[in-house]
Amino acid sequence: MDCLNAISFIFMKKIITLYLLIIGSLAATAQHGDIISGQAVDAAGKPVVAASVTLVRAVDSLPIKTTSTGNDGRFVTQPPAPGTYRIWISYVGYLKYRSNPLTINQGAAPIDIGQIILQKAATIRLKEVTISGKRPFVEHKIDRTVINVDALATNQGISALNVLEKSPGILIDPVTGSINLEGKSGATVYIDDKKSYLTGNDLLAYLQSLSSGTLQQIELMTNPTARYDAAGNGGVINIRLKKNIVNGFNGSITELYGHWLYDKTEERFNFDYRHGKFNLAGNFDDNRQNYANNNYQTREYLNPDGSPQSYYALSNFTHGKGYTLLPQLSLDYYATDKTTWGITVGDVHRPLTNLGQTISSFANQAGQPDSVVNQFFNNPRILRDLWGNLNYRHQFDKNGHELTADFDYSRFNISNNQLFNNNTVLPDQTVINQGQEAGATPSDINIYAFKTDYSKPLKSGLKLETGIKTSFTHTDNPAAYFNTANGVTEPDYTKTNHFVYDENINAAYINASKDWERFSAELGLRVENTNSKGDQLGNAIARDSSFTNHYTSLFPTLYLQYKLDSAGVNQFGFNYGRRINRPVYQSLNPFVIPEDKFNYDVGNPYLSPSYSQNLELSYIYKNNLTVKAFYCKTTGDIQVVNQLENGIIYSTFDNLGYAQYEGISVSGRFDPVKWFELNGFAQFKFEQSQGVVNNNLLTVNGNVGYVQGNMQFKLGGGWNAEINGFYQTQSHNFQYSQNGAGRFNMVFQKKISDNFSARMVITDPLNTFRYAGSFNNLMLTNATYKNTFDDRGFNISLTYRFGKAIKDLRQHHDDASSDEQGRVKN
Repeated sequence: MDCLNAISFIFMKKIITLYLLIIGSLAATAQHGDIISGQAVDAAGKPVVAASVTLVRAVDSLPIKTTSTGNDGRFVTQPPAPGTYRIWISYVGYLKYRSNPLTINQGAAPIDIGQIILQKAATIRLKEVTISGKRPFVEHKIDRTVINVDALATNQGISALNVLEKSPGILIDPVTGSINLEGKSGATVYIDDKKSYLTGNDLLAYLQSLSSGTLQQIELMTNPTARYDAAGNGGVINIRLKKNIVNGFNGSITELYGHWLYDKTEERFNFDYRHGKFNLAGNFDDNRQNYANNNYQTREYLNPDGSPQSYYALSNFTHGKGYTLLPQLSLDYYATDKTTWGITVGDVHRPLTNLGQTISSFANQAGQPDSVVNQFFNNPRILRDLWGNLNYRHQFDKNGHELTADFDYSRFNISNNQLFNNNTVLPDQTVINQGQEAGATPSDINIYAFKTDYSKPLKSGLKLETGIKTSFTHTDNPAAYFNTANGVTEPDYTKTNHFVYDENINAAYINASKDWERFSAELGLRVENTNSKGDQLGNAIARDSSFTNHYTSLFPTLYLQYKLDSAGVNQFGFNYGRRINRPVYQSLNPFVIPEDKFNYDVGNPYLSPSYSQNLELSYIYKNNLTVKAFYCKTTGDIQVVNQLENGIIYSTFDNLGYAQYEGISVSGRFDPVKWFELNGFAQFKFEQSQGVVNNNLLTVNGNVGYVQGNMQFKLGGGWNAEINGFYQTQSHNFQYSQNGAGRFNMVFQKKISDNFSARMVITDPLNTFRYAGSFNNLMLTNATYKNTFDDRGFNISLTYRFGKAIKDLRQHHDDASSDEQGRVKN
């Protein structure tokens, strides 16, 4: 650990020195000029957020470029060359603003046209029909896709997880809890640019707790910029929350009742209180889980000549019961118009117990029953995550020159116990081999992270961003197992161990972007230095062992965008990025954890990170239709490897050669009539993988198709309806072939009053969603699997909104904070 600290100190000293030199250089040489800025407000002086700001040539009104006002109503635009221009500002429900001619000279001082008061437009009625507009559900930027949550009426009164599920290209794996983004598994989730420490089903439970009423936008980044951590081949999902700007108290309460095989209830409460220089926001969720799953396996054991040797079948029923409590509180203090301090604290308390039975049946070569092993299990698990964030933001001016800093701390305490009662029944119903297996695998994880970012627009129109970050992680994972037979309990030293892991990651980045008349470019470079050490403490039959790892990597990013016409109706884009995928902490832990008597999970302390190269070419038409061609190649690909020994399948992770895929995707919006809107996404890709599995060099090729749709219906009288669904075709990898799977859901929503709404959701009414397929490349074994979920059911929810409706955002939102690793496995 002393060596690790010494290396970390030396590296961080160099990074901090370089960072300070960059900031000093930018501050000394960057001068504002050749820019036009201002602020759009309404008649009451409140900022108008997301208004469209267009720079046009004064001589012929030719549009040059378009931008939007920020959360404080301000905008900054950069003319491409000296000349005379005008500013046009438009926003739904307001009259269009046109400025007087503004002359830009080379090297002149910036022009601030001050506050622009937009006037309300009169409502236009044609045969009792009100003409109105709205922001689209999906918008495309140079480096991300933006989901406007409020653009769909049926997004009211639901959770962040529900909104995410209907976003284009999103697929959630119900087994692992992994979020797949446009075919890439394991997307990383951020909340207001702060990386979530939760993963898997724990992360899904957290997203379920966030009300859609607190969401402003969801940003989808298949290839994130250098500002974000380079970790995660699955891309980044950044959820931006609403904050209040007006004095007063407002919020919402949601009550939900659902019934699948069992009942489920949920209560969500959120509020926002603004007074003077203080803004207090809170969120509380009580989500009661009560579900059932069924899993099946078959195995045909073969002789060397391929003839059957014996048969095995597994049937598992699991009843999961528990709850998630999630209180969260944040306080912002506006010390001055330019300086804001903020603090956020939260707690996730998630006790969950899985009860059930696994029946393992054996048959001989002729298929005649040999024996049945019954296993009754009781596996309680408690997750406790206490976390806090302290943040600071200083805006030097109104044009994007700012400095931010964040400190994060998160502590996970995971209690995981297993109790198995086993017996074997012979064909004559004789019961033998009665016994009990018990295990405890608690885990303590402490994460500390500090990050600071600095951004500065330069005289030439170039915008530079730079930042540094350091994080420290300490995990402590003891495991104790015991076997009981004939009333005698003894330690099981084949599974008992104690694993301690420390990791330090230091990073620095620089990013540059510039807009011309029709061309935009963004270039970034991130460097990350990783230092880790693992200690495997011994027991009565195993010796101590340890490992260390030190590596430094560069991660370039590039984004290009070209508009074929001045209005941006037709646009081409290109992006490139290099990413790293570090293994989750528990995957490095060499535990042997039984899922049941004949299926074990095993960690691998020798896992190395994998690296991926990502390229994407896109075409966008009217911001409604997007076509992408993409390519990705991953070296040292981390995949699950199954090994069969003595009738037990051991599942672990390993670095297997390479994986690559290329394909095409299409997404778009179609609204031929005022009462109907369709948002769709479709993708097709060709995959190829090569690696050594069970001492055999394997090459796997396959095609995968995915289609997703969301249909919105405005039925009148305050009624809205929605049908959403997806289907994925068969897929293959080294050791799994998965059949096609899909489902659809129906939503009915009624707006009873301005503050009160009711909603009903019917999930998977045809009960089609299940994961089924076969295991590949098991030695002398043919095997299949099928997982069915408690998916068909319904829920009814009521939402009440109180206080002043949130129509604007506060002047400051915490858009820079810790991008800490969230590699805590569910």
